[in-house]
Amino acid sequence: MAVSFDQWQYYIRTHVPEPAAGLAIALCLAAVDVGGRIADGERFGIRQGEEGLTESVLMELCRQLPLLEVRKLTHSEEVTEGADWEWWIQGQKKWFGFLVQAKRVSAPERGRRSYDLGYRPSSKGGERRPRQIDALHESSRILGIPAVYALYNEAGTGLRYSRPQYGRECVTPIGGDGITALGVNAARWILDHARARSAKVEMVAPYAFPWSCLTHCVTNAAHSSFPIPPNDLPEALGFEPDTPDSDPAYASCRFLLEIERAARLGQLDTAATNKELELWGYGPDIGRIAGAVRDAPPAYVSQDNEFEEIQPHDLEQAGIAPRYVISSPQPFSRARQSDRQ
Repeated sequence: MAVSFDQWQYYIRTHVPEPAAGLAIALCLAAVDVGGRIADGERFGIRQGEEGLTESVLMELCRQLPLLEVRKLTHSEEVTEGADWEWWIQGQKKWFGFLVQAKRVSAPERGRRSYDLGYRPSSKGGERRPRQIDALHESSRILGIPAVYALYNEAGTGLRYSRPQYGRECVTPIGGDGITALGVNAARWILDHARARSAKVEMVAPYAFPWSCLTHCVTNAAHSSFPIPPNDLPEALGFEPDTPDSDPAYASCRFLLEIERAARLGQLDTAATNKELELWGYGPDIGRIAGAVRDAPPAYVSQDNEFEEIQPHDLEQAGIAPRYVISSPQPFSRARQSDRQ
């Protein structure tokens, strides 16, 4: 369901506390920008690749979020990146981290559009590289944090890039699905069923969610199969029991939890008939997410502290480090630092 951007932004500004509101709007603006860039590229014959679009996304986020910290890692030619970026978001008392791999929708081929989820980087020196999705999954396993695809979608095609089959129906502004999120576990399962290197948009959309829902999602409750979260969900995920839904780290953690749940229910293919709590609720998915909730981010993450010493990334030796590491410190953290000084 789509509304005008002004309507959507008004709702966010009047119903969602900061800093969650500002982050939700920044994500949505980035999505609208990406969709328009891809459409303009098709129109003028100047197609931007995933790397250029990712740079534009990070640039837009930096414009909208002055506290955002971006660290670009240097890679040798032999390195196969396991993700485009790793993101750590600070809440009131906890941090939450996850990996992001960009994937641009293809140009239409026989009236169909798809995502090259089975992409394999070119071999170097006769050595066959792993598929990008396998490197992403391995990075996620080693770091103990979830991984998602940021799907870059062309605006104005009439396609529904996000129509979750096992989740909430999201109310987004027009163009807000310029970026959608797909869990790596869902992507691997989709590829197995597609039996091809690429997966059509129609196969992916039931498991994809609007990117702007990372910190807050406006939903159409009448058309949602989203379970009421148990009262102890924050504690089960590693947060304080009284953590509010508007806490940015907790909100993003819940978003990744819903993505994992959608992937699991799709694989079970029994959710329509079997709504027992252990299948329909969150329980089986919490273990995949809770490990990414930390008291502090890893030592290789910049927190805008002039005295900090940034360490090498944990995945550099394995050759699957991300291109960028970004962190979203919150205003209250600056106040704590000044108090200590």
